[in-house]
Amino acid sequence: MSNLTIGGIIDVVREGLREISDDSVYPDRYIFRIILASRAALLDQMKKQNKGFSPWLYQRFCLKLCPSSFIECGCAPFSFDCDVYRSVNPIPQPLGENNLILNISELFGNHINRITERQFRTIGDRKYKAPYYYYIGDVDSKKYIFILGNQGMPPKYIKAEGVFEDPSEVLEFACDDTECPSLSGTGFPFILSKESALIKMTMETILASKKLPEDLINDGRSTPDQLII
Repeated sequence: MSNLTIGGIIDVVREGLREISDDSVYPDRYIFRIILASRAALLDQMKKQNKGFSPWLYQRFCLKLCPSSFIECGCAPFSFDCDVYRSVNPIPQPLGENNLILNISELFGNHINRITERQFRTIGDRKYKAPYYYYIGDVDSKKYIFILGNQGMPPKYIKAEGVFEDPSEVLEFACDDTECPSLSGTGFPFILSKESALIKMTMETILASKKLPEDLINDGRSTPDQLII
């Protein structure tokens, strides 16, 4: 697991940029956006090399369920004998194609299988079938978890686990009406052995995108052609 916090890795990147030119000015939000893109690229490389993801990359949070409908789910025609519930809040965007890096379970560990419309039709008449299945649907361009079942009311809460494009979005699930965790002080889920590669790729991307002129004087003043973001 990476030893850096989100604020810490932003500071490391900024200090590295200052070693090249002390005239560079980059907002935290911009640096963090490039860090996330670099993280996704490195994890994609690992996936293509058939290297499994470290458990340290996974984040977990709870989702409260509320009654829903097939119309809202966008999953019709499944089976109108099936009850539909959805997460009260949208989920962060999981990393990876088809949202495969996402596990849904009851709070006490019973796994809930993901399902598609086609799969639901094929299991409809089976004697031994799971009490609930989950389906990922879009509502107002945001992704929600829908729970489908016909064996009674599902749990009030479910647990989501996955590797997400923006780890900071998971913090929203730890918020209440009065206080939210500090973004800068939150641990950054990444692999320690790939930390240097992440910082290097982030710096290279920033420098390439801005095409910074060489700061020969290094006097803390911007050169005429330097862009400030």
